[in-house]
Amino acid sequence: MLKQLEIRHFAIIDHLKLDFQPGLTVITGETGAGKSILIDAVSLLLGDRASQDMIRSGADKATVSGCFEFFNDQIPSLLRQWNISLKKNELFISREITIQNKNTIRINDQLVSLQQLKSLAMLFADIHSQFDTQRLINPQTYLALLDGFQSELIGSYLSPYQQQLERYRASYHLYQTLVKEKEKLIAEKDRLTHQFQELDQSHLDPDEKDRLESDAKIMENYDKVYEHLNQVKNLFSEGHLLEHLYQIRTHLESIQSYSSEYQILSERVSDHYYELDDIRASIDDECQKLNFDPAVLDQIHERLYALMRLEEKYQRPIAELCALRDELAQLLEKAESVDDDINQAKQVVDTDFQATLKSGQALSRVRKEIASRIETELVQLLKELALENIQFSIRLTSMDPKAVTDAACFADDGIDQIDFFISPNVGEVLKPLSKTASGGEMGRIMLGLKTLFIRQQHLSTMIFDEIDTGISGQVARQIGRKLQDIALSCQVLSITHIPQVVAKGHQHLHVEKVEVEGRTIALAKYCDFEERVLEIARMISGVNPSPSAIESAKELLLNP
Repeated sequence: MLKQLEIRHFAIIDHLKLDFQPGLTVITGETGAGKSILIDAVSLLLGDRASQDMIRSGADKATVSGCFEFFNDQIPSLLRQWNISLKKNELFISREITIQNKNTIRINDQLVSLQQLKSLAMLFADIHSQFDTQRLINPQTYLALLDGFQSELIGSYLSPYQQQLERYRASYHLYQTLVKEKEKLIAEKDRLTHQFQELDQSHLDPDEKDRLESDAKIMENYDKVYEHLNQVKNLFSEGHLLEHLYQIRTHLESIQSYSSEYQILSERVSDHYYELDDIRASIDDECQKLNFDPAVLDQIHERLYALMRLEEKYQRPIAELCALRDELAQLLEKAESVDDDINQAKQVVDTDFQATLKSGQALSRVRKEIASRIETELVQLLKELALENIQFSIRLTSMDPKAVTDAACFADDGIDQIDFFISPNVGEVLKPLSKTASGGEMGRIMLGLKTLFIRQQHLSTMIFDEIDTGISGQVARQIGRKLQDIALSCQVLSITHIPQVVAKGHQHLHVEKVEVEGRTIALAKYCDFEERVLEIARMISGVNPSPSAIESAKELLLNP
């Protein structure tokens, strides 16, 4: 339960510190007095997003802090995971909002993230806003409402379903990719085949062009090459170069034992001798190979021209064309085997589909069990809220696997479609809640749902922001009694404009706006008996209540 709340420089609240008690606390005040601002401040402590607009004009920052007592056994283990110390069963939560947008959140003096605060707050408190009642108009919110009643149980089925769904979507994506690749290969197969055959029949070699260009240069300069090679060959033989070098080596070998310098010189001459001898042999080979054949030169030019044409056609050098040829070969080979790959992928898709469907059906069965319990318990609660003849039905329809055409048939939250149906009067057929219920009925149905939610989640604080909108008279009295019933096991804070509900409060907090030194501020104080009588009387008859209104207010308070 919320034990204490302190607010500084928040909207029109300058500084406010309030202590709260167990039971039902009703909150009243004129429209615009600041009641919702008070709830907004508590909402921040429960994980709502902060905005710089919340900071009071002229202030550098706004702060909201509160102390909560909890009864949920999951909270201590969660705090241990985050290394947050725990004092008794109390949580000290604070939010600071700065104009520099450097906002901080602390739980028991330790910094935490907004997501951590949200996940913790849902274990001990809940706020019902006017928007929550409007959710009943939108069937798309119903599944989340149902799942919230037993979120831990639903999570134990929803998590495996979502994991299996992820696997199914991945295998389905792979299958679709292979099918599209096949379609692309089929559309381009003729072009790819023609390109491959052209490159393959050209017998390309990455080094061929360089070799041919070198051979062409030699033949085109045959006379010059022949002359110089023969001159070198003659110099080797006529000048007796190797014979003289051999003799030099022999002389140095004869004296190398006398000095290391002689030995080094001998080895160097020997190395040069063998190198020159190898050069001579190579030149002899080049002379023997040297040949000029006009027909061969014409063939070289024709081949070079053919290679040049290929390079121009494909806008790639020969080396890259060789790589393209190999790539095309792989694509064409893949085209032959893609059907096998598709069949294998389809088998995986079918297996994953069935596993996902099975997991989704298990989740659906649990939801239907929860829905059945809600139907029974909610109808009983609604009878206590002056809806004696109401019928309420939760209809869950699951996906038909025969209608499956793609992965979109599975939603992230399961395979169920949901709608709420009611019949408020005897003899009327069940119709969709979103199109049938009145505003007063909507509020009572949401109050009933919240009552069930509190029971199931073991919450310690429940806040209602005008749950009683659109009702009056005996119905209002019964809603007040229901809030009292809830308050027996859970602290309830309720903003209300209904006298019958105000009278049911164990505590009465009044909020008003005042002007101080030219500025508007919101104040809040607990009312004593006489103040409560006056406030209820004003609700009945206006700013200046009549004696009868005051008597009616006293009767409401003394005979709740």
